[in-house]
Amino acid sequence: MAETSQSLRGPSFLSLPLRARYGFSPYSRGTLAFPCLLRRSTKCEWAWLFPQFMPISRSHSELSMTPQHILVLRSGAVGDFILTTPVLATLRQAYPNAFLTVAGHPTRTILAEHLVDERLDIDNAGWAPYFSESGPTDQALSISRYDLIINYLPDKDGTLTRNLSNACPGQVISHSPHPPEDGSRHIIDHLLQGLAPLDLPLKREPNVAVSDANRDAPFAILHPGSGSLSKNWPLDRYIDLGSRLSSQGPIAWSLGPAEDAICEQIERLEHDHTILSGMTLIDLGATIASAPVYVGNDTGITHLAAATGTPTVALFGPTDNRIWGPVGSIVRTLTGDAETPTEDRLNQISVDEVLNTVNQLISK
Repeated sequence: MAETSQSLRGPSFLSLPLRARYGFSPYSRGTLAFPCLLRRSTKCEWAWLFPQFMPISRSHSELSMTPQHILVLRSGAVGDFILTTPVLATLRQAYPNAFLTVAGHPTRTILAEHLVDERLDIDNAGWAPYFSESGPTDQALSISRYDLIINYLPDKDGTLTRNLSNACPGQVISHSPHPPEDGSRHIIDHLLQGLAPLDLPLKREPNVAVSDANRDAPFAILHPGSGSLSKNWPLDRYIDLGSRLSSQGPIAWSLGPAEDAICEQIERLEHDHTILSGMTLIDLGATIASAPVYVGNDTGITHLAAATGTPTVALFGPTDNRIWGPVGSIVRTLTGDAETPTEDRLNQISVDEVLNTVNQLISK
């Protein structure tokens, strides 16, 4: 397998140019874009050395044409999609007049509504025939209008790539969604490698849309959950941290839909606090963007915080932050001792260490 910075915050944020073709993005509903790029990226110069590239052979004249309809296929969790937004931003920059479509989970792809012209549901049954050895049927979604498809869906035996190629008149590039496990390349750089055959200037920083809803800004947002208990810093330490930070302002606790047990303990806290739950990602992103600081585990919401430009403290334990760490110049990742077994590293992170890191970020 092969593989592969920060927003300005506040009213001075500049949205990416909306689609010149329409004068607006068909999926923009009063959203603000937070492009996280402060420097110009160099052109991709990777050679054909990586087996996960699966470009379909086309004529030189066909490949040299500027694509007019582009489709990007990407599944995965919230963080996976956020870390794919540099791909979408790169394609939008390179092909500003193309009709750009992303197929993914609708609750996540909404974060890229400022970058794309269309969002398709990857769970639509019409995609299933493309995974069949017998090939697409009449029930399959039509992809004949696309002249460029970038596929980040798993495709070990090449069936999906072959079927996409047979149904698409243009170029199909399949790239493994899985980065090398040796920590040699960040997931963003790994995903951007999928664009190597196109030789485009790259935009490396995550780029998300948030709503323009006005909310009372908390002093700090804490996110004590994640998709796995092994990734969670001990809750009693979060509570201690929240208690100490509450002397500087109100605390907001961000909780996912499966974190009722955590919610019950948070509700009993005496310090001034609110609970953020059941919000769309673009609304949650707006709230996070308004806060002076965010602290969270290895989870998609931590990537969201980093992408909005909010000073972010990320707590990593069993996961390799060299691959999966949130990207941004206002991000600090605490990991514990590298010589300690991964399952014990979170326990090495003290409340004092996190509090000192928070104070360092907000003092800048």
